Amino acid sequence: MKRKRVRSDTSARANSSALSRLNHPSLVAAYFGFSPWKPPRIERSDELIARTVGEETLPGRLSASAAEKSALLRAYLERNCASLPHPLFFSFHRPIPGTHSKRAGYLEFGLEIFGIASPIAEAIGIRTAASILEDEGHENLELRLNSIGDKDSITDFERATISYIRKHLSEMQPEVRRLVRDNPFGLPRGSESRSEPWREAVPKSMSFLSDESREYFKEVLEYVEALGFSYRIAPDLVGNPRYLSHVLFEIVSDKGGGEIALASGCRYSRLAKRAGLKRELPCFGINIVCRSKGAPARPARRPSPRFYLMQIGFVAKLKTLNIIELLRRAKIPVFHSLVKDKLTSQMGSAENMKVSHLLIVGQKEALEDSVTVRDMNTREQETVPTPELAAYLKKLK
Repeated sequence: MKRKRVRSDTSARANSSALSRLNHPSLVAAYFGFSPWKPPRIERSDELIARTVGEETLPGRLSASAAEKSALLRAYLERNCASLPHPLFFSFHRPIPGTHSKRAGYLEFGLEIFGIASPIAEAIGIRTAASILEDEGHENLELRLNSIGDKDSITDFERATISYIRKHLSEMQPEVRRLVRDNPFGLPRGSESRSEPWREAVPKSMSFLSDESREYFKEVLEYVEALGFSYRIAPDLVGNPRYLSHVLFEIVSDKGGGEIALASGCRYSRLAKRAGLKRELPCFGINIVCRSKGAPARPARRPSPRFYLMQIGFVAKLKTLNIIELLRRAKIPVFHSLVKDKLTSQMGSAENMKVSHLLIVGQKEALEDSVTVRDMNTREQETVPTPELAAYLKKLK
């Protein structure tokens, strides 16, 4: 049987009439390749799957429940999303139908990426979420990150945590004992209280990362640093390692004298087979707290892009998301495919999109903070400093 060719292009484009007019969070997400998606309703089967991973014992600030993630994966299966070109980038309003807990007075927004196993998914998600939040007036955003690693790392971490609990159980307060009785991952790891001796040496997940997991986390941090965000390691971000893996993070703001969590993200690929898929599917999601319900919506029409942004090499890829953001602020959408590394595949995509110009970022451009703009018809090209790129593109006919 001939395999269907899979394209992996993402873009800020209006590819159907349904996407031609978007509210502001959806519009921002569209510049980074996300398309609006109708979320499913959480059903009884999703809640049963959540119980198999002990979800009800794990409190969280913004994390989506296993039931919600199960519903999203079920929709992926029922809507035959596996037949679509991957990766898939979806955006939708939360909480999804059937959710029991809601944040009064606020709107929530979700981003989901299916089919990317590399850290570029985290980078795209973090940049998109930060852009949405910054447009809503949030300043001084900070990332709190932790890594629980792959399955082997999590197994070692769980073994060490159970051993530690058994050794120090008699020293713990009754409420902590109840918390960890059924779920060792519920062991408090925050730094807000160090008066109890047993808290001083609580196992941290990053101490048990495999070499591969360390490399994964290192690459995520390289993207975060390239994006220019301040960050700190947060050992208390453990989530539910029974179905989550690798990097967990929150975007927080210290506005008003107290730290507020505005977004959270995680990988939940290990839940795919429990939800009925035949094999593990790379899944990454972010939940964002948007404007209050009282604020007016700002629907806007999205223009079709005329440019294709091409990146060559890892150093160039580190720069690309900031270029997309720079152009987004100037209301210049571009086609792009950050999951592609080969020059030929990106060139083929650009030709299929029938764009007027290529925006090329290679190692030379990345080091010089510039972009090479090539006319697709004449093949003439000019190197433009990145800060001047938006103004230059607006002058092109």
